[in-house]
Amino acid sequence: MSDSEVNDDGFGLNSIFPDAEAVFSFSPKSVKSLAPKAWVALDTNILLAPYRFGSQPFTSFVKILSKLREEGRLFIPAHVAREYARRRQSHLAELIKSLSDNSSRASGVISDASTAIDDIDDYKKLKEINEKIILEINKAQKIIKKIDNDLRETSDGDPILRAYRKIFSGCVIEPEGSMDDIRREADDRIKARRPPGYKDGAKSENSEGDFLIWKSILGVGRREKVDIIFVTGDEKSDWFVRSNKKSFQPRCELVAEYAEVSEGRTIDLVAMHTLMKLFDAPAKDVEAARVVEVAAANEGRVQKSDISKNLKRILLSQEASNISKEIERINDTMKNFAQSNNDEDNNTSLDMEKIHLLNRKSDLLLRYSKLQQQLWLMSKDNVVSDRVPPETF
Repeated sequence: MSDSEVNDDGFGLNSIFPDAEAVFSFSPKSVKSLAPKAWVALDTNILLAPYRFGSQPFTSFVKILSKLREEGRLFIPAHVAREYARRRQSHLAELIKSLSDNSSRASGVISDASTAIDDIDDYKKLKEINEKIILEINKAQKIIKKIDNDLRETSDGDPILRAYRKIFSGCVIEPEGSMDDIRREADDRIKARRPPGYKDGAKSENSEGDFLIWKSILGVGRREKVDIIFVTGDEKSDWFVRSNKKSFQPRCELVAEYAEVSEGRTIDLVAMHTLMKLFDAPAKDVEAARVVEVAAANEGRVQKSDISKNLKRILLSQEASNISKEIERINDTMKNFAQSNNDEDNNTSLDMEKIHLLNRKSDLLLRYSKLQQQLWLMSKDNVVSDRVPPETF
C-alpha cells in the first residue's frame, strides 16, 4: 500500500478511527496467542486450495478444521460458501484435465518400428520392458477415465466437498443487514476508498464480494465478542499493507474497525500454511500448502520473467521481419540482373555481385530459420511470426 492509496480525508478518518485514544491504548494480540481460543474464518481461496495439493496435506487440514468445529470456533462467511459453490466445479474439472493430459503424454521408452538392432538380446529385453510400461500406462488411463466418469455423474464423487459437508454444516454466517443496505454501504466505502473491497470497485462482477465477507466477520465480532483469525490467500492492498510486493500486516483500518465493533478484540489475517503451522500440522504438509499458495498467488500476474520473455519475443520478431525484407530486396535485385542486358564486359562484375548476394541470402535464410524456431518455441500457441519466409529462387 502506498501513501497515495490512503484516504487521509479528515472526516473520513473520523469514521475509520472513531476512538482516537484507541490508536495508542489498543494493542492487538499476536497470532500465536490468538490460536488457542480465537474463532477461525476461511476465505474462498482457502476452500479451493486443496484441489491443488495431495491427500495427506488435505487430511491434516481437515483434522484442524474438525477440531475447530468441535470446539465451536469455526465459521464460513456466507459469501465464501457461495463463491465456493460457483467455482468448485471448474477447479475439479481442471484437476481431471491435468490427469488426462499427463496420461495422454505418457509413452513407452522406444517406438514400435523395426530397427537394425531388433535381434540384439539386450534390445529384446528392452522391448519386453517397454510392453510392460505401455500396459501400465493403459491401465492408468482406464482408471483416470473411470474417475472422470464417476465425477461427471454426481457431485458426491468430489472427496473434498464430501469432507466439507461433514465439517461446515451449521457453520455458515450471513452478513448483517439487508442486501440493499449492504450494497449502499459497499458503494459508500468504495467511494471513500475504505478497505476491504475498494480495489474491486471497478469490477463488473462480484465487486462487493470482499465486503460481504467482511460484514459476516464483523457480525460475529459484534455478537460474540471474540478474537478472530481470518485465513486467506488474498494479498491485495485493501486487505494488507504490502512490503516488497508481499503482505506485511493487516490494514490498520480493518484491525481498528473490528476492535471497535467487538469491544476491543483482535483480528489477524494469516495464510493457510500459517494456520496449519499454528495447529502443529506435519512440516511437509505445511510446506505443501505454502507451495500451493505461492502458485495460486502468482496466477494472473505478469512476472518480470514474463515481461523479459515478451520483450525478447518482440525483438526477435522485429529482427525476423527485417531479415525477410532484406531477402526480398535481394530477390528483386537478382531478378533485375536476369532481365538486364548480358554485356560481356559486365559479366565478371555481375557474377561477383551475384555470388556476394547469394552468400548473403544464404546467411540470412539460416538466421531467419533459427529466429522462427525460437519464436515458435516461445509462443504458447505454437504460432510463428506473422511473416512467412520469402520465396527462394
